[in-house]
Amino acid sequence: MTALTNWVLKRKTATVLITLIVFLFGVFSLTQLKSELLPNIDLPYLTITTVYAGAAPADVLEQVSKPIEQVVGSTQHIKSVRSTSTESFSIVIAEFEFGTNLKDIQQTLNTQFRTLSLPTDLRGQTLQPTVSELSFASQPVVYMGVEALKGQTTEELGIVAREQLKPAISGLAGVSSVQITGDVLKEIRLSIKTDQLKQHGLTQSDITNALKGFNLSFPAGTVSLEQKDVSIRTTFTFGSLDDLKNLVIAPAATVTSATSAKLSDIADVVLVDAPSSSISRTNGNPGLLVQVLKTQNGNTVDVVDVVQKKVDELNQNLNGSVKISTIYEQASSIKQSIDGLVREGLLGAFFAILVIFLFLRNVRSTLVTAISIPTSIVVALLLLWTQAITLNIMTLGALAIAVGRVVDDAIVVLENIFRHVQERPNEPISVAVKTGTREVTNAITSSTLTTVAVFLPLGFVGGITGQFFLPFALTVTFALLASLVVALTVVPVFASYFINHKAVGTHDEKQDTWLQKLYTPVLRWSLKNRWKTLLIAFLLFIIGNGLVTQVPVAFIGSSGDKLLNITLSMPTGSDQVSTLAKVTELEKVLQADSRVELTESIISGKSSFTRAQAAFSGGGGDATFLLRLNKDANLDAAIKDIQNKMNPLKPQSGNIKVASLTSFSSGFSMVVQGPNEESVRKGSDMVLEKIKGISELTNLSSDVSAVVPQIVVKPNVAATAGKISTQTLGYLLSSALQPTTVTSIRFDNGTANNVVIYPPDLNGQTIDQWLESLKATPAAGNLTFGQIATFTRVEAPVKATRLGQKPTASISAALIGDNTGGVTKEVEKQLKDVQLPTGVTYTLTGVSQQQGDAFIGLIAAMGVAIAMVYIIMVIAFGSLLEPFVILFSLPLATIGAFTALFITHRALGLPAMIGLLMLIGIVVTNAIVLIDKVNQLHRDGKEKNEALIEAGRNRVRPILMTAVATILALLPLALGLSEGSIIAAELGTVVIGGLVTSTVLTLVVVPVIYSLLIGLKDRLTGRGKKSGEFEEEQKAVLSGI
Repeated sequence: MTALTNWVLKRKTATVLITLIVFLFGVFSLTQLKSELLPNIDLPYLTITTVYAGAAPADVLEQVSKPIEQVVGSTQHIKSVRSTSTESFSIVIAEFEFGTNLKDIQQTLNTQFRTLSLPTDLRGQTLQPTVSELSFASQPVVYMGVEALKGQTTEELGIVAREQLKPAISGLAGVSSVQITGDVLKEIRLSIKTDQLKQHGLTQSDITNALKGFNLSFPAGTVSLEQKDVSIRTTFTFGSLDDLKNLVIAPAATVTSATSAKLSDIADVVLVDAPSSSISRTNGNPGLLVQVLKTQNGNTVDVVDVVQKKVDELNQNLNGSVKISTIYEQASSIKQSIDGLVREGLLGAFFAILVIFLFLRNVRSTLVTAISIPTSIVVALLLLWTQAITLNIMTLGALAIAVGRVVDDAIVVLENIFRHVQERPNEPISVAVKTGTREVTNAITSSTLTTVAVFLPLGFVGGITGQFFLPFALTVTFALLASLVVALTVVPVFASYFINHKAVGTHDEKQDTWLQKLYTPVLRWSLKNRWKTLLIAFLLFIIGNGLVTQVPVAFIGSSGDKLLNITLSMPTGSDQVSTLAKVTELEKVLQADSRVELTESIISGKSSFTRAQAAFSGGGGDATFLLRLNKDANLDAAIKDIQNKMNPLKPQSGNIKVASLTSFSSGFSMVVQGPNEESVRKGSDMVLEKIKGISELTNLSSDVSAVVPQIVVKPNVAATAGKISTQTLGYLLSSALQPTTVTSIRFDNGTANNVVIYPPDLNGQTIDQWLESLKATPAAGNLTFGQIATFTRVEAPVKATRLGQKPTASISAALIGDNTGGVTKEVEKQLKDVQLPTGVTYTLTGVSQQQGDAFIGLIAAMGVAIAMVYIIMVIAFGSLLEPFVILFSLPLATIGAFTALFITHRALGLPAMIGLLMLIGIVVTNAIVLIDKVNQLHRDGKEKNEALIEAGRNRVRPILMTAVATILALLPLALGLSEGSIIAAELGTVVIGGLVTSTVLTLVVVPVIYSLLIGLKDRLTGRGKKSGEFEEEQKAVLSGI
């Protein structure tokens, strides 16, 4: 590295030009970086969904989920398999090891599923599972509500959304798709007139065949006419609904006793609203939910900006009849993060520069050091661009935090140059610059490499945590390496231009500065009273680390967005009408809260895919509310208050849960597993009973408690002479009970509508009346279903959940506060002595599991980081002893880190743990700078204790300068004045606290330990003096310096 410094000092003009070019490229790269909310992490999950219309959960489990589980469970790199079987749906979530090529796995599974023996659907087609990936990038970037202001119906809102909003947004650059929830479409409903149908001897199949046979375009081939090939096709269209009503339905040719009839004679034909799979409401009015997804390469901020601009134009054109409101968009969080972190980064840089000026009291020298901050940051941005890493809350937080560290190397170099110029007035500036830089090159190189090295073990942290923090680690690494190069090249060059003897002045190196006058007596006392000094340090260590038991333990905090999610679970069997009534009641309470700016309510359909997805998550319900709070609202207080307002309104046997939409720590979940469903149910009830008294857990629920009435049907083989199999009976029942979509008809007005045949309305009948009223089929001799099958009433679970191919119950609860770790410990304490049924076990999942895995991984990473730091120092010092002494500065940092968390009431979560990891690399730098100088003085012939005193006097200023500069640079972040960053405040708090105690104690404790170990080493090797001679020499040195 010294050769590099010599090279640039010989080519100063070229160095300045290269620096300017790199700086301009860095600024250019900033304009090219994509802006995202979160790092684009490839989650190692595949979702396999299968629709088995009309099937009960038990049938979905046995015939669909279990076969899929077996296939997925045998796939390479599989980590876990979880399935949920609900009415009509199977969802299997496969988790793989991080780094698995999911594209290849997805292709393999699709091939295997095509040969899997799965049942057929109502149309006779084999079920085909759909395999898809999960990714942060696939989340919508904009949620919008379309609200009726003048009494428009949902159908009219749908026309606006489909014909105006969706085409306008879909055509914008960067937009992948636009999804509309709650839209109401029209359908042509055919309600069979049973008596008239029977009178004409016709069947439902006759109606279906007629509709399909007429409503098509059929190619008849090609014929040569007039020396030209002409294609021929047959076609028929219905001009209006009346044309459809007048369609003649003829019987099958084999049924001679039947007569033809108009469609309107045997069925009521009406154009009506199709049943909605979901209902959306905005601010208590009929509305729609619109979600905008961006393309893979789209820039979130740019996409949201153009969407918002287009929405503003549409709102103006709608003239106040319909309002399109933005519920949530990611760009605001990104801009808020950028603005806040840039503001705090600049403020931190100002504080760092101010510290340099106050210590050196020289404008020219301060400007030289200040150059390192923007230069290092733009180089980091340039490297981010070359690696295709986006600007997100992790990289932005890393840049803001790096501001306080990138100046350290420059401070050490410049301070040493500055000291040379002051203390050696006859030495040429070029010599002072070269010598001053050379003396600290080894120290700053070692200290920077140790700081960078602590981030390498993040690769050992598995799961989402390692992936999530990888961009953070890379950004800090880029900035620190850039700062080292800047300190050894740019700083010396600019110092040679800006610093001179006249501007700096002179100073007698033997005359103590005010700082040395304060520090030297303390160091002398410490070396005279080494065991007392260590005892004081040990007591401080015990007290400081003891405070960690009083610090809450969390995972990752909220991003600061004022968004709430409320989940409403209705009693089992509730229909959309009763759910809508409850939603309307809750909306009135929510809208009366002055903190709530906007509410969006989504009521799930009974058989919708979204309902099944929600059920799988463990916290799904019949309705979901998205709430946007005003900017002044306190998120935690709002969650607690609104939950208290919701509790009295909970439906009987239902639940309401309020949580932050953007928090990583808002919920608690665990699973109970056993050999069979009954033992799992008992075990789940016992666990609920044990933990229901934990005050931090509210709205506890288990997914095995819900059951629905079910009728089990078995064919009567004797009555049908074996002609009706179980499968045939299922088809017959489905045809008699379920609406059947026959075809789609486009009238002359251009609108396409599905034609759906509805069975007779059986509501209000007893089961016996119902069975007697349903005729099976002529194949069964026109017997009723009551004659060809036996029917038994049972109660069946709403869903069946399995984890690792074992029956599983999911227990969930809302979590009050962020102390996830404290709640986890209390749960484990309560369940310690619980006597579960044989074979039944429980496992914490969700945030608790992720937090535990992440903490274990980070603790292991810290151990590896310490080993790597030690190895780097051994290489740098060429000794085992000095690096071992330097490591004693690490426990000194935990004193301040935990004390700072305790004082600020902040949680020990992943950001704080990353802060502790950073401290491993940061705090040793001060000790490296100190011990490196001790070794230099020792090589010059000074005794060890004399060298310790002299090195302390020499290095106290740069050590305090770098520490105070870093602390003040991080102070704006630690204060948490800006929102949008989920890591900066806790991480900054830990680093500041750790730096304060480690810096102060390093200046006294490390010299004491060094003195003790060197003395021990000398005595063990026989090179030391006798004990009495050693003590006398030490006293002479301490009193004479």
